[in-house]
Amino acid sequence: MAVSMISRLFQLISFAGLGLKRRIRPNETRSISTSYYCLVEQDWRYKNGLPRNPNAYGPLTDGRDFTFVDGRTTPVAPGQLKRLEKNKLHADKILQIVKEMDFAVERNKQLKKLDEEKRKDILDSKLKPKGHLLLSKDK
Repeated sequence: MAVSMISRLFQLISFAGLGLKRRIRPNETRSISTSYYCLVEQDWRYKNGLPRNPNAYGPLTDGRDFTFVDGRTTPVAPGQLKRLEKNKLHADKILQIVKEMDFAVERNKQLKKLDEEKRKDILDSKLKPKGHLLLSKDK
C-alpha cells in the first residue's frame, strides 16, 4: 500500500516551479546539467594562462605527427596544411585592418591640421589692426 502511494505521488508531482508542466513517470530518466563544471574549468584554464580549448593550438596540434631518425623533413599533414592556410588568411586580414586603421588615423590628423590652418587663416584675415594702431605698428 505504501509503495503504491509513493509511486502514485511521484506520478502526480509536476515541476510548476521550474516551468515544466509534465508529470514524472516512474521509469523516466533525468539528465543533470554540467555546464557550471565547464565554466569552472574554463576559469581555471584562464587563470593558469591556458587556452580555452586545449586542442585549438599547441605543440600537439601544430607539430609534426612523426619525425625521421636521419633528420629528413616530414610531410605536412592535410589538417596542418588547412590550419596553416587559415592562420595565414587571418594574419593577412589583421594586417589589412591595421593598415586601414593607420591610414584613417593619419588622414584624420591631416584633416584636423588643415581645418585648424583654415580657421587660423580666417581669424588672421578678420583680426587686423586698424587706424592709428596700424600706423604705430609699422614704425
